[in-house]
Amino acid sequence: MSVSRRPGLTVEYSSVHEVRGPLLVLRDVSGVGWDEFAVITAGDEAAPRHGLVLEVDRDAAVVQVL
Repeated sequence: MSVSRRPGLTVEYSSVHEVRGPLLVLRDVSGVGWDEFAVITAGDEAAPRHGLVLEVDRDAAVVQVL
C-alpha cells in the first residue's frame, strides 16, 4: 500500500495486520496522517484500488478501500 502525502512523495507499506470488510488495519506505520489517500495493490496482476486513511493511532492506521 502506498500513501500519498503530497505530489511526488509517497510512503509504502507491505504488510496488513487485519482485514475487516472494506477496512485494512496496518501496524508499524509512521508518516501517515488522517484523511490521506492510499493506493492498494494485491499482487502483481491485481488492479490497484484506492483508499482513504480513516484513523491513525500511534503506530497503527485504518484505511478504507474505496
